[in-house]
Amino acid sequence: MNYLHKATVLGTIAVLNLSLFAPNAFAEQEQSSPNGTVEASNLYIRSEPSTKGKILGSLKKGQAVVITKQQNGWGTILFNGKEAYISMEYIKLIAPKEHPSTASRETATVTTDKLNVRASASTSAKVLGKLNKGQTVSVISKQGAWAKISFNGTDAFVSTEFLRFATKPAPTPTPAPSAPESATVTADKLNVRASASASAKVLGKLNKGQTVSVISKQGAWAKISFNGTDAFVSTEFLRFATKPAPTPTPAPSAPESATVTADKLNVRASASTSAKVLGKLNKGQTVSVISKQGAWAKISFNGTDAFVSTEFLRFATSDAPSPKTEPATVIATLLDVYATASSQAEILDKIKKGSTVAVISQEKTWTKIWLNGREAFVFTKYLQFKDTPATGTVKKQITVPQTTVYDQATYTGKSLGVVKQNSEVQVVSEDKDWLTILFNGKEAFIPALSVQPLQEEETSVTTATLNVRSTPSTNGAIVGKINQGQSVTIVSKENGWGKIAFNGTYAYISLGYVKTEKSTASYSIVTGSYSMLQANQQEAIKTFASLKVDGYVTRNGKVIDMKQGFVRTNKVANIYDLETHKQVTYVAPNTDLKFIKVDGSRIHVSFDGKHGYVFAQDVELHPNLLKMKTSFYTVKAGNIFYNSYQAATDSYYVLNEGYAPTHLKDGVQYTAFDRTLIGGKDSYQYFAYLPLRVPSSYTAAELDAFIRASRPDSPLIGTGIYFIEAANKYNMNAAYLLSHAIVESAWGTSRIAREKNNLFGFKAVDSNPYEGAASFATLQEGIDYCAGYIHRNYLTPDAKFYNGAFLGDKARGMNVLYASDSNWSRNISSVMHRLDKMYSNRNYKTYQLGKVSAGVTMLENLAGKRASVTSKEITVAIKGTVQTSQGLYYEVFSDSTTYNSLFIHESNLTKINTY
Repeated sequence: MNYLHKATVLGTIAVLNLSLFAPNAFAEQEQSSPNGTVEASNLYIRSEPSTKGKILGSLKKGQAVVITKQQNGWGTILFNGKEAYISMEYIKLIAPKEHPSTASRETATVTTDKLNVRASASTSAKVLGKLNKGQTVSVISKQGAWAKISFNGTDAFVSTEFLRFATKPAPTPTPAPSAPESATVTADKLNVRASASASAKVLGKLNKGQTVSVISKQGAWAKISFNGTDAFVSTEFLRFATKPAPTPTPAPSAPESATVTADKLNVRASASTSAKVLGKLNKGQTVSVISKQGAWAKISFNGTDAFVSTEFLRFATSDAPSPKTEPATVIATLLDVYATASSQAEILDKIKKGSTVAVISQEKTWTKIWLNGREAFVFTKYLQFKDTPATGTVKKQITVPQTTVYDQATYTGKSLGVVKQNSEVQVVSEDKDWLTILFNGKEAFIPALSVQPLQEEETSVTTATLNVRSTPSTNGAIVGKINQGQSVTIVSKENGWGKIAFNGTYAYISLGYVKTEKSTASYSIVTGSYSMLQANQQEAIKTFASLKVDGYVTRNGKVIDMKQGFVRTNKVANIYDLETHKQVTYVAPNTDLKFIKVDGSRIHVSFDGKHGYVFAQDVELHPNLLKMKTSFYTVKAGNIFYNSYQAATDSYYVLNEGYAPTHLKDGVQYTAFDRTLIGGKDSYQYFAYLPLRVPSSYTAAELDAFIRASRPDSPLIGTGIYFIEAANKYNMNAAYLLSHAIVESAWGTSRIAREKNNLFGFKAVDSNPYEGAASFATLQEGIDYCAGYIHRNYLTPDAKFYNGAFLGDKARGMNVLYASDSNWSRNISSVMHRLDKMYSNRNYKTYQLGKVSAGVTMLENLAGKRASVTSKEITVAIKGTVQTSQGLYYEVFSDSTTYNSLFIHESNLTKINTY
């Protein structure tokens, strides 16, 4: 991991902790005094003097180490009995400590089960480790009730109360005794001990108020005479009546005034956190400071001297002159100012971005500043010094469309926001997978791939069809073909061959038949809980294939693969057969199709229950995770409504299709990707799948009355007779013929209808509808001509555009090739329903409908004479049934006008549920 000259290693980055190793991992270092202190939060220990060296462990900030030698910026230490290496950049060298010789030290045995080893002689000091009962330690020196020992190569402290000393040091000469002091016992029962130790034998007790003569003092103990022998009591519970003669003191300086910043500040009897608490001061209270002793301020409290921590005082005035400073600018949004160089210290103030601070001194992690008449501390990395960039950071540019910023170095971390392409970020540190950056003034994380140069090669096929092979050789098996103009992405190159993703695996194409250009490419895997950048297309495909949850893949922000969702066409798009690769149908722009899978440059889709594929460049992928709007069905008051989503206006067009299937419920949204399967059951709108050779029963007058009731200003009023005549002439359904004309001509009001007597939009191509539309002398002529054209080209088997003689959908029927609009059939069948409803549902469900697959033989008669074989999947209207020795036969209307009826064996016909 490269830390970019940053002194602290982020705590949120996972590193090996020394607690994972045995307690004696650094025991060898006790042979000599530490000569260095770690200044980084976590400093790696490596197997060789290089950042490429294997990480063996780490050292914590403040930990002392014994450096045996230095070379080229690296220090050699002993780790687990072997030489290891640390960067000297994060080591502060210290002068070796002089300890008493081993011979002069006392030896002591631990008497408690787990004895805390602390960083300083205080019960509030940090616990560095524990000693076991019976363990022997070498005591360097004693400080009151504490013993200084060597622990893991550094000085540490343990309580003497839980040590049993085996040997005593030689007595030091004692000065002549001074006159004894008189003291009064303040505790109810004060233990009298055999020696100056809380673990010494209790010889007896003194009562509260009893007076004793103090021979001498030894730290926190008073030597007295008890029952004719020397004994000891704690001075903490004595009140001395007389004081020794005062020693000359310098004239006191003028006291400072300070304000309490803690809610409740302990006032103690002496300058120690273990000293007796005499009382408390409230936040905002002002005190007069007599003098300072390190981190303690001496004050007067209830008529006696007492002490409080300076950490929780704000000094209003100071006699000391302001120190020499240099300016620096705050680059964090809001910079915390601490009382001491610790993130756990009291926050004195917050400074806004762009403000100038007065810097006293600067270190890698902390900078000491002068603020409001006192010293304070801020993080160095959030300051910019004159003519230098932000300390410890480098600027890098985001190369991907956008990247998520996390609070942890993991894709499952909390998102703090996003950074968009070409934006610059301040990088604090980096490793293989993650960058630590400054985001809104605080440390955050982005994937390392966010700033890596991105380049990939796009190719366009120049030959009519290009073979896709299993290996980079003409001997490789042909696994598919790519058509001229199609684009593919080259993952890598090898001897004139390009490696591409094809049908879920990798395949090869000859580079001699493609036009290649380079482009940037950034890949991401997105799930419901994270977005994970990928190094390249190959890694993205591999990762996505193993993904067990719903998700999708993006390339430069565009979705290129997904687990679940739908596709939306971005232009008129052809749908092709999966086996023959011939065009099956075509659909208008903004048509939604159910997604199945990505197959190279092809997208497999489902349309009204049939499978096919479209080319990737013709559609946009919409994963379910993004919850994009699409069309759906709803039911209300017994009617089914098709809610058609209009992407161009982000709105819905609602169409009443007629009576709802009985299995559907009010208030529920049902997907609409398959018109024949709604709510999980067969659902065929009766008039959409009724064969158009089935005659209607309406008269010309009834057709005119329907037009007049629906649109009183329609030019079609009076044309009912023309529709009846054309229907009879071409053996068609008159209700269909009128409904078709109403939908195409807007009830006869369109310009083409008014000026060209063309009610069916005949020859009105999308690119130039009015100029291309055919003209007729009269409406009657136009109706007759168009009815004949539909009869010959769409309703007759083996005709050019025949897909079944019914309106249907995009998988079957007229709608397959008559119109790109998948709602064309819906609109016409909806008008047919309205017409029939006006006449009490006279033609509704007159016949049971069935479906017949392609390749089924249809008989002219029951003697077995064959009439035809179905070339498509079609629907039929059943006139009746006939039982024969060969089984049950259905008599159905014939799509061909050569026959009135045809016969189909029951095994070849499936009845369908209509609504």
